[in-house]
Amino acid sequence: RKEYGGLGVRQLREFNLALLGKWCWRMLVDREGMWFRVLTARYGVERGRL
Repeated sequence: RKEYGGLGVRQLREFNLALLGKWCWRMLVDREGMWFRVLTARYGVERGRL
């Protein structure tokens, strides 16, 4: 923690999991979004999963 002389770096594991969850949710909800189109063009859609 920054108050205790640290660098103020967040818990990276939890932060990364939160961001991954956010992107997964966005992929499920926004099927017309740019990232959905980019990832499906790159990797394809396989059995309903990206």
